[in-house]
Amino acid sequence: MGQTFEVIDGDNYVRWLEEAGFNHVQTKLIKMPVGSWPANKKLKEIGQANQMSLDIGIEGFGLYVLTSVLGRDYTEAQVFLANIRAALKNKAYHGYCRWGVAWSQKPLN
Repeated sequence: MGQTFEVIDGDNYVRWLEEAGFNHVQTKLIKMPVGSWPANKKLKEIGQANQMSLDIGIEGFGLYVLTSVLGRDYTEAQVFLANIRAALKNKAYHGYCRWGVAWSQKPLN
């Protein structure tokens, strides 16, 4: 495919802010859980929300990539996605995603 799903790869979001003229760009990478595996109550809640978001959205982008790009059969793709959903629910797997956060100063002029 030659493309990424992540805008944080290569600090694209930082470059975009700088190209738009923003000053003093600062960043932070945040590691967020996927699923209800964390012991911390707040992280568990965030992980559950991330899992729900992935569970809802994975069919849309997953089917496109699996069928149109990789040439898999629709039924085979659905089985593959069902296995991913099952893995996301498995508390033995401690999945996470990286969120890139940036803030900056608007130019004065």
